[in-house]
Amino acid sequence: MGAPSDSRGAVIWRVVAGTAITTTILGLAAAGLAEPLIFPSLGPTIFLLLFLPLNVMSAPRNVIAGHGIGMASGYLALVLFGLLWTPPDLFDLSLTRVGAIVFALCLAFTLMIWWGVPHAPAAATALIVALGILRTPLDLAVMMSAVVTVVLCSFAVNRIARIPAPVWSPPKA
Repeated sequence: MGAPSDSRGAVIWRVVAGTAITTTILGLAAAGLAEPLIFPSLGPTIFLLLFLPLNVMSAPRNVIAGHGIGMASGYLALVLFGLLWTPPDLFDLSLTRVGAIVFALCLAFTLMIWWGVPHAPAAATALIVALGILRTPLDLAVMMSAVVTVVLCSFAVNRIARIPAPVWSPPKA
């Protein structure tokens, strides 16, 4: 589970409390700033960071780099496929949009593996951007600030729970 000595109840408490704290902070900030600080790929990121804090995909380096790669891959796909100013339409995907999605996911996976920073939820970030849901440079900056907030909140919750979550790089195997 989370850490070798954790009981199931302690893990549930840590995950639920950490999720409530993190999403409350992001939700209040999103409401106050009217910015998209909560987006779908943050849910699985929060879960990984709190449930499997010692997993390679939960290392802050991998979370931040993975989401950054996802955002950059999705944005590059929009540019290359001429979709930067095309509004999203999830119900009537054009072949061009499908091409952008395939490109964004393949590039994101390639770069995360190549650079050794795997973070599976970042694939959803690539999709969010390639689908055009969040696509402006401001959107991407706001998304990254949310990712950093999630990392900081999760780190604090894990340290309070006495889990030696890594500060940056994954723990050595």
